[in-house]
Amino acid sequence: MRNVIRGLCISLLMTVLFGCVPSVDEDAIVIDFEVSLSVSGLVDTTLTEADFNKMPFVEETITRIGRDGTEFVYQVKGILLKDVLTYLDVDPEVVSLEAEDGYSQTYDQAMYDDPLTILAFFNEGEPLSEEDGPMWMFAGNFTGNFWIRQLVKIIIT
Repeated sequence: MRNVIRGLCISLLMTVLFGCVPSVDEDAIVIDFEVSLSVSGLVDTTLTEADFNKMPFVEETITRIGRDGTEFVYQVKGILLKDVLTYLDVDPEVVSLEAEDGYSQTYDQAMYDDPLTILAFFNEGEPLSEEDGPMWMFAGNFTGNFWIRQLVKIIIT
């Protein structure tokens, strides 16, 4: 009986000492710069860094082969497009994505559910360059024409 009480006391002491201390994930991904993404269609809103920081982040190595055969390798950190859609509580047939310069592409469900379709904010641990970002939709399992740099708008239908 004495050992049971001693064990309970030690467990209680460990809980008090260590259970109440908030853990800090030093590797946590946080967007600490301003971003905004216009969303229209099934839902009309603007997503900001505050919204994105509530979503789960992923880290992936993605390779793209250029037209001339050149291999481009990216170490991206961002959010799966399907997780953005889950956050918005929508189940679309298609998603159209538009870049700042007006370039756009439409993704069907197979594309937006793909595990390498990532809304990236970082490459190689750094925020995307002004030329590429602040958001770049990587479509890792699809041809380069589906990769949208300087993403500014999503239309959900």
